[in-house]
Amino acid sequence: MTNSKIAFFVSSHKPSVSVDNSILHTAKQKEIVEFLRGGTDEDKFMAERANEYCELLTQYWAWKYQDADIYAFGHYRRLFSFGEEEQTDEFNIIREKDLNGKTLKKYGLDDPERIRNAVCDYDVIAPLPYEYKEGSVYEQYKNAAKLHVEDLDFVLGVIDRDYPEMADAAHRYIHGNKMYTCNMFFMKKELFADYSCWLFDILRKFYDYKDMAAEHYNSEAMRTPGHLGERLFGIYYTWLLDQKKYRTKTLKIVTFENTDPFISLNPAFSRNNVPIFLATNAFYAKFTAATLQSIAEHVSSDHNYDIIVLHNNLPKADMARLRFVTSERKNISLRFVNPEPLFDSYALYESNTITKETYYRLIIPETFPAYDKVLYLDSDLVVLDDPAKLWGIDIGENFLGGVVDICHAGDINGFDENIAQYYSSLGLESFSYINAGVLIMNTAALRRQFTAKYLLDFAQQGNFRFQDQDLLNLLCENKIFPLGFEWNYFADPEDSYRGYSRTFAPKPLFDAYMREKENFRILHFAGNEKPWLYPESEFAPYFWKYFRKTPYDLCQILTVHPPAPSRNKTGLLRRVVLRLCPKGTRRRALAKKIYRLVKH
Repeated sequence: MTNSKIAFFVSSHKPSVSVDNSILHTAKQKEIVEFLRGGTDEDKFMAERANEYCELLTQYWAWKYQDADIYAFGHYRRLFSFGEEEQTDEFNIIREKDLNGKTLKKYGLDDPERIRNAVCDYDVIAPLPYEYKEGSVYEQYKNAAKLHVEDLDFVLGVIDRDYPEMADAAHRYIHGNKMYTCNMFFMKKELFADYSCWLFDILRKFYDYKDMAAEHYNSEAMRTPGHLGERLFGIYYTWLLDQKKYRTKTLKIVTFENTDPFISLNPAFSRNNVPIFLATNAFYAKFTAATLQSIAEHVSSDHNYDIIVLHNNLPKADMARLRFVTSERKNISLRFVNPEPLFDSYALYESNTITKETYYRLIIPETFPAYDKVLYLDSDLVVLDDPAKLWGIDIGENFLGGVVDICHAGDINGFDENIAQYYSSLGLESFSYINAGVLIMNTAALRRQFTAKYLLDFAQQGNFRFQDQDLLNLLCENKIFPLGFEWNYFADPEDSYRGYSRTFAPKPLFDAYMREKENFRILHFAGNEKPWLYPESEFAPYFWKYFRKTPYDLCQILTVHPPAPSRNKTGLLRRVVLRLCPKGTRRRALAKKIYRLVKH
């Protein structure tokens, strides 16, 4: 049977990551409904009750209109595992965060031959059952808050009356402690036809018995045919086992929390559209709220602001809070896009300071082709002027517009010889090196020059200090338009590590930076001294001014990190080191190593 035609139908009622190959096939519920509406009276009956039959609608359609030697069924969030042994939860189900290329491979779902070898020798494959420690399948249904046990009693009565040969199996299963969940299985053609005929006959008789709408069933109870079908499969499978002539086995189910596909966007407004991209995650959402609040307070009525938040599985509660921040501004559109499916084949370097979201800006040019020029802003900054002014700066044919990183200039100009040597090895010892937290991106020019794959491959292969920032400076070195320091002013306290390092920058550069101390338009908390960790720091009030107006409360933000080392102690240590260990001495090099240990 190795040449058997296997059709594994994956029911989906919304867009999700594609699982399709020569065996797996996405079965879109809307398309099935439209097809059945043009069919027989029985088809039309099913189509009208699609939401009540749930995934059983796919089974009905496959039974009537699809040809295969082996039929199988799953859901857009639930599939069988053909991978290595994985730990299951209390319900004997594997829990996985994302459905993507990596996890499809992990569970053998991208390998048709692996699936074929696992299933072809069996007549029926069922899910690994959940075993109740107390109670039974019947009691579980009876105790379900939104279901009605008399419906289960009715179908048991139908079996007793119309299928007496199955009555014993039905009652043993329903009053037993093993449950085969989710309406998922593999089944040979002849058995599948018999099972489907039996199943849909019983469910049609249920409709003759019960008018769920007239009985005022709630939304979940209206899905009773699907719930009953789940129990009926267990009955049928138990009956097959009793006959001891069928080859059977069980497989684990893997459930995926996130199955959303990546979907590109078009501009939100047809005129005066200012596109702004940010990146965040569940941890940084509360800080992103302050950034959005600062933007919302400085927008101009002359422009429309198209804000796109790239996120990594951001909880819906955080999305709602962020939407609330901009909800009263009619000329602000706020949309969320999860680009994780684009990263599933990459093993990018991550750390406490370099997260997956760091790389999101690299995919903007190619994956948002409707945009030719955008602003990219980090989520640890506040905007103090109309962002349309920044977006409106003409950077010509340059790839990027950015602000010189004053701390980098100090690092390579005597503050840290190791960092200087590192950047010299990259050819980035120039004082024009920019910080990537605030960027004007000429996305039209960038996508003509680089593919997203090229940029991510470059990031993956490079051994960089700052992955995205070093990469962009390397690849765009001669195509960067310099912006004034006011558009990305660092909020590092003067007695901090970065505050001291910038004083080593060449004097004209440092003077130009300091001149903007009273005129900054974007204040960037780029260092370790974040205002939520050091609320007493000089620039912290700018953050708190906006944060306090967001839907997040103080407790949510003051507990985001364990206590950081005291800046006063490290500052004192640094001042002692500078006095006792002159530049160029061995003592200086040893003291720097000690200082870094204290700092981290």
